[in-house]
Amino acid sequence: GKGEVLLEGSGIAVIAAGPSANRAVEAALRIKEETGWNPSIYNIRYIKPLDTSLIDEICREHSVVITVEDGTILGGLHGAVAEYVSAVWPSVRVIPVGIPDRYISQGTQQELREECGLTASQIKEVILGEGGR
Repeated sequence: GKGEVLLEGSGIAVIAAGPSANRAVEAALRIKEETGWNPSIYNIRYIKPLDTSLIDEICREHSVVITVEDGTILGGLHGAVAEYVSAVWPSVRVIPVGIPDRYISQGTQQELREECGLTASQIKEVILGEGGR
């Protein structure tokens, strides 16, 4: 049940689950190419049990955590991370990227990722919008 570091960076950490971790790395590499800076990217690998030692390490080094998941924001990775961080690291902000709690129309995987803000380009914009250089 241990997560892994995919890319070491600074300022902002992205905690991703599953295939969304690949899109988060792609977003970070685009940011680094464009700005010279990159966020840290972590693959949490398991939501339950939550790897709290990894989250503690992340929160010691970062002021903003962005969770990225292909599942719903409510009751998933974001909920677990946000609950833990609010109890133990209240000065760290946790920002969700995932499927919103609303009806999602039918479409291809790419169309649905675009609708939910889960493409590498959209993840990049969230990172930059949260204080990325």
